[in-house]
Amino acid sequence: GYRTAMIGKWHLSNIRKNTYSYEGAVDTVKQCGFTSVGGLYIENLASSDDGFNNYSDGTFSHNMEWITDEAIKVINEDSYEPFFMYFNPTVPHASNSIEDALNQFSCRDTADGMLPTEPVIPGMTKEYGSCTAYRQSVIARSNGVDDYGPIWLDDAVGALLKALETKGILDNTIFLFQEDHGMDVKGAIVEGGVRIPQFVHYPAKINAGTQLNVPVSTIDVAATMLDFAGITPSYNLDGMSWKKALESDSQRDFFKDGRCLFFEIEQDRAARCGCYKYLTINDPNDSTTYSRGGAQGLSVQPANLFDLCGGTSEYITDKATNQEAANLLAIEPTKAAELLVALECHLDRTDGSGADFPACNLFDPPAPETDGPTASPVAAGTPSPTAEDETRGPSGSPTKAPTGTPSVSPTFNPTASPGRAPPVTPAPTRTMMMMQNMMMQNMMMQNMM
Repeated sequence: GYRTAMIGKWHLSNIRKNTYSYEGAVDTVKQCGFTSVGGLYIENLASSDDGFNNYSDGTFSHNMEWITDEAIKVINEDSYEPFFMYFNPTVPHASNSIEDALNQFSCRDTADGMLPTEPVIPGMTKEYGSCTAYRQSVIARSNGVDDYGPIWLDDAVGALLKALETKGILDNTIFLFQEDHGMDVKGAIVEGGVRIPQFVHYPAKINAGTQLNVPVSTIDVAATMLDFAGITPSYNLDGMSWKKALESDSQRDFFKDGRCLFFEIEQDRAARCGCYKYLTINDPNDSTTYSRGGAQGLSVQPANLFDLCGGTSEYITDKATNQEAANLLAIEPTKAAELLVALECHLDRTDGSGADFPACNLFDPPAPETDGPTASPVAAGTPSPTAEDETRGPSGSPTKAPTGTPSVSPTFNPTASPGRAPPVTPAPTRTMMMMQNMMMQNMMMQNMM
């Protein structure tokens, strides 16, 4: 089985502020399937009118050194067991001032009290001799306040990669980094709200520079990681493994043209099948998609059909020619009806009745091929949340501030329907999975034995 660890911001459990304690919060998170929990922030740091600062008493703030050190301790445990880690830093999320955290707090100020000594972290504090000197270097290397969080975060990523390299497991680690929502139109199901950058680094199986130009979803992460680990779960998953699309032209064609992905927020719904997207607005007076999408000049009619490829076969990323500005519903009613059928199929499939039937796609996926290349993809693209281009896989050394280039096939956020099955008991394959929050940007990593 796996050693499992959660490090950083949790953001998932409802813990009452009047009963909060760090130890109690750790126990709550452990009950979600983790054998160890460290560097825990139960929520975003955020001030409120009543003085309650989301489980912070004011003695600590963002502390990337603390949570990075906690993660490295897990990496360095003297164990031959495989491991899974979920890593989710608090920066550069706009909650509490990162400038204040760097200047007014120390590496010893944590949610778990005052550390007896400063953490010494290769790639962060070690080279500078002290926490204060290191933190001042973050400021010195920036071009302004907006850079503080990304640089601090990027240093942490580099320190984690260095720890994996020192341990001798970097090349056999699947490292997945991604946002968890789009940045252009947060809280909406237009493309600027659902498309995110993602990159994967896995030298043992993925050739540097490999590209996978198909839409995938965050619900595909579990299926893909299990597939790479050689684990067949005992229940059906809503997501699909994109490992197959890396190894087979027919699987890749299905992901690109036959598969449908679904999105929902509030009472609005959308389906993307191939180049086409069908989007419905239920109530303009209660719709973030309507208000924020409309403010950007996008079509927010009750029913909308978009050709995201603009009549070509490739996704268009140029904001100047945003394909969601033009509603094609009256021009292509047959295509709109086809996607509406898929959307209604999905809503029936996820209505909570317990009925289970195959996913709602334009056509069925091909049968898996028995022979195919083992090399897989990940690669490079632009950092734009609406980009279809992929970025090159990172090297073992720290990257520059993640405002630069990472990305794999841009990913869609999951539909509202969660997986209904209990967690699988994995086979003994060493696994590390890491997530990070960068204005809700996430990173994952998985290590294979």
